[in-house]
Amino acid sequence: MEFREFNMRKLRLFISALIIASLVISLTGISSNTANALVPLSCDEGFSSTNGNFYYDQCDNICSPDSSTSIVVGDNSALPAATVSYLDGRKIKDLAEQNKDRYMYAQTKTGLPWQVVAAIHYREAGMSATQSIFNGAKLGTGINVDGQNVVSDPNEDALNAANHFIKMASGVYGIDLSVTPESITLEQWGNAYLAYNRGYLYKQAGKTYDQSPYVMNGFDASHVNMSWVGKPADPAVSGIDGNKAGALSVLVYLGGAKLSSDCSSSGAVSGDIVKTALNYTRDTPATDGMTDASLAKEAYRKAIVEFNGAPASYPQITDCGRFVSTVLHASKADESFPAVGVGSLIKYMNSSPKYQALGSIQMNELMPGDIMAIESHIIIYTGKNGDYVAADASYEQRVPSVRNSSSPTWMIANGASVWRLK
Repeated sequence: MEFREFNMRKLRLFISALIIASLVISLTGISSNTANALVPLSCDEGFSSTNGNFYYDQCDNICSPDSSTSIVVGDNSALPAATVSYLDGRKIKDLAEQNKDRYMYAQTKTGLPWQVVAAIHYREAGMSATQSIFNGAKLGTGINVDGQNVVSDPNEDALNAANHFIKMASGVYGIDLSVTPESITLEQWGNAYLAYNRGYLYKQAGKTYDQSPYVMNGFDASHVNMSWVGKPADPAVSGIDGNKAGALSVLVYLGGAKLSSDCSSSGAVSGDIVKTALNYTRDTPATDGMTDASLAKEAYRKAIVEFNGAPASYPQITDCGRFVSTVLHASKADESFPAVGVGSLIKYMNSSPKYQALGSIQMNELMPGDIMAIESHIIIYTGKNGDYVAADASYEQRVPSVRNSSSPTWMIANGASVWRLK
């Protein structure tokens, strides 16, 4: 009986390994530094619906794209079923095919994938063959409200829009779209679309592309029926966006970008510091005295052993430096990051070309994924997640957990410096 049970356990482990391996999906149009969220050990709808981090949804199971809540499009790229149904109903693939010569002309001249241009055309003009890609004006109407010349030739119009897209992406967010499409991350595509649609206003207002319906509507369970953020970022529109699909959703729908799932049993999410950090932290702040390893997230107990080489026990389980290091290694954002020691981590970030040293900055200048450190403590700024904005552990005091704004505020008051991955 014991022998039979042992073999059954081995069989289950083998099957589990095959399932995990089968879920690793290659990218086309999006680099492997961006991946879907791993299904967490617990699911809190309230937390997921209020956090502001792009693509972090505790209740989103992209690792099982055959879920009833999502539909596979292209090569294993999952979009919410409602989004796919909406785009199918508008016959977007048929319209894309009808206009494809126009989009291909722009691709030939600029190297920008035709689906990228098609997604702009969708948002600006519903892919109408008689309307400009710039802002939906009728072809041949001359200078539009944005100061762009709306020509009569649809091919030249597509080329003008593509060049404007490239120019705005570079001018607003410093994104170089002249590289191969496969090296452009999902975040960069998102910022590029935002740059095309009032990105400079969003940037000035401290808003990000994942808050823009123009970019993100219908992309995942956390971005459905999105509302415009309002003035000053959206000076001309307000309320819920009537278009249920953003440019990124259309890009994926048309096969111009394929999402990948890189699922780890430890909770790591490939290429994303924020998602990995949040998968490793308690969902509410740990108080001083919460030092027992059993109080730490199970995912982190696995990860600290796998990615840091430290035992999942006190006091290592409470070490702030080991927490940050584990996140950087597990997410594959930086697999050269030192294992421990705040001083060593600071020295490394100051000397590594992977990081931009920002020095002391204010709260409103922080971005999700920023690493804040003083001589004796280091934390990860995760951005707005309900009442919480950061994640950390505290040596011999508490296991990793989310933190509210008082944590980064305290760090700033104590002269913290900030580093940002380039």
